[in-house]
Amino acid sequence: MNPTGPGGWAGRNPLHGMGGPIAGSAHGLCPPGSLAHRRTVSPPGTRHTALSMSLATYTMVDVDALFAIELEPEVRDWLETLPAKHFLKIDEYVGLLAERAAGLGEPYARHLGDGIRELRPTLDGAAIRITYWLTPNRTAVLLTVFRKTRMREDAEVGRAKLAQKVCEAEHGPAHEEFVRIIEKGEAER
Repeated sequence: MNPTGPGGWAGRNPLHGMGGPIAGSAHGLCPPGSLAHRRTVSPPGTRHTALSMSLATYTMVDVDALFAIELEPEVRDWLETLPAKHFLKIDEYVGLLAERAAGLGEPYARHLGDGIRELRPTLDGAAIRITYWLTPNRTAVLLTVFRKTRMREDAEVGRAKLAQKVCEAEHGPAHEEFVRIIEKGEAER
């Protein structure tokens, strides 16, 4: 997915913030050319014909329905160290998570059990896993991050489950915003 093209995340960067329904985002901003961007202005007295469409054919996304994204410190610290091109790829995956949440499946995400899931990006050939859980109040909390090295990462899954329990029991919603500015040309380096 191209972050600046139609369907991209330019203008509503899910990693731009954490807190509200994606703090720092442009609520209501849809990619150019999307159905929500089109307006028809007709002269007075013009007759319009209604067109009936099946919901199975067209799906409209309610931007307000996006999940908020929150980061645990481990994930925030990791994001700060990523090269720009890797950060942008992770941003695409998190954008899909914000949009699709529970419905996001392979190859982008996978359910690990006990409410824990993982995002599954590949960065320069390395399989990276970012664990997360979905709260009842429409928030996806990114818990831990690791490089996949084995067929079954039981220790890492256990660490994510512990992080989720601590997160749920010890602190409420995030109230700080994560912002990372990518300068023009930085992603090509």
